[in-house]
Amino acid sequence: LILIPTMNRPQSLAVAVKTAMSHRYPDFEVIVSDNSTSDDVCAQNKALIDKYGHDSPIRYIRPPSWMNMPDHWEFASRHAEGRYVIILTDRFAMRPSALSILKAVIDKLPEDCRVISWSVNSSLSQSGVMYTEAFSGETIITSSLQMVSDFTALRGWRTTPCWNNHLPRMLNSCYRRDLAEDIRARHGRLFMPLSPDYTAAFMLLAYSAKMAFIDKPLYLNHGTQSTGRNSLMFGSDSYLASLGDVDWYLDVPAPF
Repeated sequence: LILIPTMNRPQSLAVAVKTAMSHRYPDFEVIVSDNSTSDDVCAQNKALIDKYGHDSPIRYIRPPSWMNMPDHWEFASRHAEGRYVIILTDRFAMRPSALSILKAVIDKLPEDCRVISWSVNSSLSQSGVMYTEAFSGETIITSSLQMVSDFTALRGWRTTPCWNNHLPRMLNSCYRRDLAEDIRARHGRLFMPLSPDYTAAFMLLAYSAKMAFIDKPLYLNHGTQSTGRNSLMFGSDSYLASLGDVDWYLDVPAPF
């Protein structure tokens, strides 16, 4: 299942939907979860989905009221019914070969490997110019503990950007639905308020003995807007205020 959460970016959503629906893979579903604050934008997004017809593998959902980002991701992901869940935000486009590559990798995974990530160093400019860094195309299966160890040791960060790591941060990964269900049974939710991409990554690794990394970009970044970037440029007060009264140290094992 391809899950596309969106908010107030109909033009970006149109690109994401078009690339997701361009796959000729025989068994997949697309869900667009619309968290837009304007009824006009929601109507525009709904019309985009309706163009594909009732028999197409795409459906439109909308939360009962506006939600902050982690709550919206949690709401949207709970509608997933497929064995594997891929989150494609509206500022990314899928490569035409993405599902075929994932299927080939999934068919060879051991049972205790329930999460996959891939390279993110690929982008598409507004002028249509595509940029991709070098990649090997190999799939590496490693223990989740080793992945966390490498991350905490900051290996490779001296030569690559800090976000260029293999953690399954939703924007570069997919997970088995039963893995998310195991996490929710223990913690109540997968997407926590603070840094939901990174906390979800560590949750997934904590409950999957192994993970796979595909050294090939399956997405193209075609937008610059993100919660992280906006927080860096304009401060984090707006995002933090949207979360309401939350316990920042919920589930943290060390006492404070």
